[in-house]
Amino acid sequence: MMKAYDVNSMKIELKKIFKGYRIMTKWLRKQLKKLGLVVVEGSKHYKLVTLCNHYVCTIAKTASDFRSGYNIVHDICYGISKNVNKVPLE
Repeated sequence: MMKAYDVNSMKIELKKIFKGYRIMTKWLRKQLKKLGLVVVEGSKHYKLVTLCNHYVCTIAKTASDFRSGYNIVHDICYGISKNVNKVPLE
């Protein structure tokens, strides 16, 4: 069962977390887990998944420019809002 996500408050937290993103660190993984997102490692990308195993988005292992963090935040918020509508809240 997925908990209700407040996308606007999550977006504020994610912007703080991903500011200046270059690589995935232990600290970043812990912060994402606090927000209900788990990082699954692939060969060239990471996949972000909710604690209920619903896919959210894919992010690159290394950032390409200074905007990467902001683009990741947008992708996460879009993926979460898409998945929240599919799962009945109980």
